[in-house]
Amino acid sequence: GNEGSKDVLFLMPCHSTPLYSHIHNNLTTRFLHCEPNLAGDLDYVEEADVALADPISFLENLETRPDILIFFDSILPQIDNYLSSNYDKCAEFFHSYFPEGRVGGTVLAYCKP
Repeated sequence: GNEGSKDVLFLMPCHSTPLYSHIHNNLTTRFLHCEPNLAGDLDYVEEADVALADPISFLENLETRPDILIFFDSILPQIDNYLSSNYDKCAEFFHSYFPEGRVGGTVLAYCKP
């Protein structure tokens, strides 16, 4: 990203973060898309479903690597090797005592070194 500005990717299921009510910095943010299938395409799949089904492939096919990745601990085992060569853990936040499905108990933030 630009000096003083950070690009952040939320690699999380749709509607996982309140964002603007909690982030008060000028950041470039990217969320996984989950628009409704208004065209009625039979083979429609949300970007969130594609990305979370194969997060390594999704990350490796991004045009630019974000400065910060934010995700639930539930996908950490799938992306741990990718992270170890590209990012360092920079924050960890409690989310839920009752993680379920793709929503983990902890939110992790990994930053470019």
